Amino acid sequence: RADKLPPAIRAGYIAQSASHPPLNPLFWDLGCWFLPGRLDPNSKVSSINQLYAGAAIANLLIVERLKVWAEESGGMFLLERNGDGSGERFVKWSDAKDNPALRSQVQWTRMKRHGRAIEKLLRSYHHEPDRLLDISRNCVIFDNMVDLTNCIGKIATDESVRIERLKNRLS
Repeated sequence: RADKLPPAIRAGYIAQSASHPPLNPLFWDLGCWFLPGRLDPNSKVSSINQLYAGAAIANLLIVERLKVWAEESGGMFLLERNGDGSGERFVKWSDAKDNPALRSQVQWTRMKRHGRAIEKLLRSYHHEPDRLLDISRNCVIFDNMVDLTNCIGKIATDESVRIERLKNRLS
């Protein structure tokens, strides 16, 4: 964490970050500044409670980034179902962002259920909560591959996030 650096190095980090801040203001306010690409051995997640607390904050932050990426790439979000039995409906974020009625109908993806997270910890990750990376998850829908590819490019070049792992579920 950058807030634990020696004063001289910390001042250099703050000066560099001030001109190009890679952090969400929430982290500045909390006083937790992390150096990109540098692990903190003292902050290893050791319980599922820690995992969900971090995921709740991450979810708030990722939804804000999703809105930006979706707007820039023509992405859509699922709307809540009508009572009329019609199928799934989607709305482009560029159409919903300035429309309070549509915005309130966007159905944001829920975090992974606790039972499923515990199941994955026991079966796949040998009781190591820090390996479970998909508690907070979301979804953007696209009409075509061009928009999807454009969004992936925006995510990959966004300095405020890091792609940790990719999975191809289409094959």
